[in-house]
Amino acid sequence: MSKVSIFLKLLFLSILLSSCSRDLFISQSYTTAFKNLSESFFGNELSITKELVDSIPFASSIISFKGSQSLIILESIKNNTNIWVSADRKIFYTKEGRVISTIGLPNNLYKIQMPNISFQDISKKGYVEYFAYYSFRNPKFDNLKVQVNSKVIKKERVDLLDRNIEVFFIEESLYSEKINWRAKNKYWVDSNTYFLWKSEQNITPNLPPLSMEVTKRPTS
Repeated sequence: MSKVSIFLKLLFLSILLSSCSRDLFISQSYTTAFKNLSESFFGNELSITKELVDSIPFASSIISFKGSQSLIILESIKNNTNIWVSADRKIFYTKEGRVISTIGLPNNLYKIQMPNISFQDISKKGYVEYFAYYSFRNPKFDNLKVQVNSKVIKKERVDLLDRNIEVFFIEESLYSEKINWRAKNKYWVDSNTYFLWKSEQNITPNLPPLSMEVTKRPTS
């Protein structure tokens, strides 16, 4: 039996044992087990391979942040929000692929208030402009007004793990006059399903961009 198979069986067992105690902030035993098992079998850095992704019975994504890369697992879905957890207990809340809240980062995104504009809307219209209101923690800052311009740049094909997918490449410009914050988000959206497979998102003015690539899509 391979290391991956042993690791995944133990990981799956730990998740089942902790499932009864899950809440919005994620079971501590779940994340502790994930961290301990991954370090025991793979060292400090988990080797993210197709074998590993295919064997995990949960949706997963790769997060790249500040030069490091890690695998995150979909812990639950609540109110159309996906809750992802990493081995070091960082938590990412996403809606339609957008990161809308985080826990465990040096400067956390608390929430985003924005119009109900989907990637399907942007893909069909080609260009969308609106205002969003960002709130942060560490330090606390509420309702930062941000002008958002989303534009379809082109249609292209991209390689994601083991598959080649046709996507809309969407670029999103952010600007806040209050703190002179300028940033660009990048999204790779499936041209058929409008599912967001890959992104580069600026979630706070105090942190570098966060890259996210879905390796196993959620079933619902």
